[in-house]
Amino acid sequence: MPAAGDYTFTVEKKTADKTQALVNIGEIPLKVYKDGNAPANTGSGGNPESGKKNAESNPASVDTSDIDKIISAGADYITQKGVNDWGGALALSAAGRSVPESFLDSAAQEINGGDVLPTHFAGLIIGIKAAGANPRSFNGQDLIAQLLSSKIGTTGLNGYTYTLLALDSGNYDIPASSSYTREGIVSSILSYQLPNGAFTLAKNTSPDSDMTAIAITALAPYIKESRVKTAVNAAVSYLSKAQQPDGGFLPSYSAKEVDESTAQVIIALSSIGINPKTDTRFIKNGKSAIDALLSFRTSHGAFEHIKSGGADYAATEQSVLALCAYRSLLKSSPRVFDLSGIKSDDTTTIRVENPETGGNVPFAAAAAVISVSLLALLISRKKSV
Repeated sequence: MPAAGDYTFTVEKKTADKTQALVNIGEIPLKVYKDGNAPANTGSGGNPESGKKNAESNPASVDTSDIDKIISAGADYITQKGVNDWGGALALSAAGRSVPESFLDSAAQEINGGDVLPTHFAGLIIGIKAAGANPRSFNGQDLIAQLLSSKIGTTGLNGYTYTLLALDSGNYDIPASSSYTREGIVSSILSYQLPNGAFTLAKNTSPDSDMTAIAITALAPYIKESRVKTAVNAAVSYLSKAQQPDGGFLPSYSAKEVDESTAQVIIALSSIGINPKTDTRFIKNGKSAIDALLSFRTSHGAFEHIKSGGADYAATEQSVLALCAYRSLLKSSPRVFDLSGIKSDDTTTIRVENPETGGNVPFAAAAAVISVSLLALLISRKKSV
């Protein structure tokens, strides 16, 4: 740090991100952000005890051309197959692509059909926001209020993590009439942590790398809270120990490595400022989590669910999102789940077909309360291996 005193601040250059500029004090570069608010995933602040510098001092100078090409090829695959779920919408948005209108049509149809689990309902909110629509006024409905009127804990840890991600995706206020608060949701997430630092879908069940990663991602905006920092540091320690010899990760339900588990860990680490490619805690036998993820890539740019399993849509969308999260870390851009910078239409009206009458009626969302146990709902479907 420079000594105390008077300094002349000079703007050296504008970065690709118009919300930030590089300012030098003497020879020490400081990033200055619009309105004085830095993106929450900059530097290594997510894990202050690591003592490692994980982001470049000048993010505009970071060469991500190789990553950009891989992301682009994966986004092409998603586009070719069609955006059929909210994970695909989020991945395309993170990749800088437009989300097709057909996604909003299918989202409206799905919610209108009822029986939507709170976890998936929260995911649809994220996808709708990523597509440029307004979840608070989607066909005249406030989807945030509807989500919070359901029993989000019926799907275990995922109900709380994805609800928090949905709320924070657009910095949405919680209605005063709601029984939920952000503080309470954070507390509920923390209650699923085991003594070894791992998180589980249902309390007191087997530790799971996927659940641990998703919990970290959801808690990332709250890392400055002492209780959250302690929990996240323990979770990071668990993931480091759980990493496989080739740099990948196993889900609790499989003895084989799957692409999506490694992708979730990369998203989590990137969200708290830990570089999944260079941080020594996440390099095993010279292989990083990024190396492991890329080992699932096919010659056509898609990703496999398991090795030699062939191109897989869910694996590709999660891998694209993971690489976008990693790129955001390198460039000190907002987290991939932070969609507050996306301009949303004030209202979005979609005509959907009434499944009972066959007629066209305005969409009416209903978040069904369905109790499930040990149902691992990740960003997309999970397949048995």
